[in-house]
Formats: sequence, C-alpha cells, structure tokens
Amino acid sequence: MSEAQTPVGPGPVTHISTLWAWLFVALLAIAMVIGTVGRVFSAAVVLDLVSFWPFLVVIFLVAAAVLPRSRGRWLGSVVPLLLIGWLVTAIVLHLNGWDQLPSSAARLYGPVHLGTAELTIDVPGLIDLVGVSGQSESYVVNPRRAGGEVGAPEAIERQEESSLTVGIRPTATSQWFLSEGWDISLDERIGWALDVTAGQTLLDLSRLAISTVRVDGDGSVVLPPPGENLVELELTGNVTVVVTSDSIVHVIGDGTVPTGWVPTDDGYRSDEGDPTLVVTVIAGTVVIEDNP
Repeated sequence: MSEAQTPVGPGPVTHISTLWAWLFVALLAIAMVIGTVGRVFSAAVVLDLVSFWPFLVVIFLVAAAVLPRSRGRWLGSVVPLLLIGWLVTAIVLHLNGWDQLPSSAARLYGPVHLGTAELTIDVPGLIDLVGVSGQSESYVVNPRRAGGEVGAPEAIERQEESSLTVGIRPTATSQWFLSEGWDISLDERIGWALDVTAGQTLLDLSRLAISTVRVDGDGSVVLPPPGENLVELELTGNVTVVVTSDSIVHVIGDGTVPTGWVPTDDGYRSDEGDPTLVVTVIAGTVVIEDNP
C-alpha cells in the first residue's frame, strides 16, 4: 500500500506592491548617491540622513514584527514605504536647511549691530547676497546645499560702538561641509560698504543702504533707489548692473548702457545733474540695465 503523498506546490509569492516599493527604495538610494557624487547635494546630506537614526530603529522594529507574516501580502510594503519616508524627509529637510540638522552647524551668524558696517568676502565659489528685514543678526551666512569646493565660512570681526568691520572667508573644513558657495543675508537697517570677490556673484542690494560696493567676479548687481548719499560701484568681471530709472548714473570706463544715455570723455551719463551713482569699470564686460 503506497503512502499518502502530500501535494507540493509553490510557496507564497511576494506581493507585487512590495516589489514595486523595494524597487522605488533602490532607485531613490541610487539617485541620492548619484546626486551626492555629482554635487547636486553636498556630502553633508549623508550626515543628515544618519542623524535620523531613531527612525531607522523604528523601521527595524516594524520589520521584525511584520515581515514574518507578510509573504504574499501587502504588509510587506510597509517597511520599504517607511524607508522611502525616511529618505524623502531627510532630503527635504536638508534642502530647506532645517536648523537641527548636522549640516546647519556650518551656518555663521553675525552680531547684533546698528550703525554702519564694512563687509569683505573672498570665496572661489558662488555668493548669493540679499538684504532682509526682521533679522536680528547683522548678517547670516548659510552654505548652499549643492556640493562644491567652498569650505564652511569663518569671520574675523571688529565691532565698535557704531561701526562693524567683518571679513568672511572659507575655512579648510571637513569634506562633509564643502559646498558650491554661500547664501548671505544682511540686515537692511545697517549702512553697508561691501567688497566681494567670488567666482560668481548674485547681489540683490535693492533693500540695502549702501555707500561703496566693490565686485570682483562675474554675475549681477541689483542696486537700490537713490538715497541721500552718493553710491560708488567698482566692477571687475562680466557683470550686469540693474539701476532704478530715477538714478543719475555716471559710468567711468567701457560698458553697455541703455538707449539715450550720453557719452562723456570718460564713459557715459544717464542724465544731467549731480550723480547719485558712480560706476567704475576696472576690467571685463559691464551691462547696465534700467529698471523702471
């Protein structure tokens, strides 16, 4: 008499939603690695991911509870979905510069100050500078979130009762904190004199009270409406300068100016009368645009 045969068939298969979820985790991880190597992200994004380790502990505990009972069921998707949430949350907070992340440790804050200030910046990368209101610090320097060769900022300061002198330069920092450059915000209540040397400059000075501005590097400068005092701008590089239509501009040197400006012995003038802005072109190509 033959023994009873127990039918043998294929075991439970992994649910299709689980396969797609794990595939998305792999693609997201590969994209992050490529983005870091390609300097879309700074290497500090890795530190920010690691700082979310408590979330990984939760994922491990969920995996231990769910995976033994998840074969062939949608429950297997829970773990990869949690991993996706961990990666996306960390990356979004990194890109938005959340203060509690390790990458934000490189941020530089200036002292509280009211009066006048002289700021010197020397950096081989990108400088994106803007005047802001509602900022208690005289300046804030935030390394950009894209990777590069620029180290974390450090400042040398001398503060007196009504004046502040600041020099900001990159440090020989850890590879984790290298970026493409810095975002800088300046308190608009202060009267500023600026000296900026950078690989690329994006200076929005439209809300600042400025006296002198020296720029060495390619980029753009947006100037404020004329004030009580003369503003002097010295340029070296390929720079676009945006001025307001009520400014009386005297350009010394070669440049491309709006239609209707009058040639002079040493350059151009926008109008008759005492100038509110003197632009001196040291070298490079300067284009001046009139912003109505």
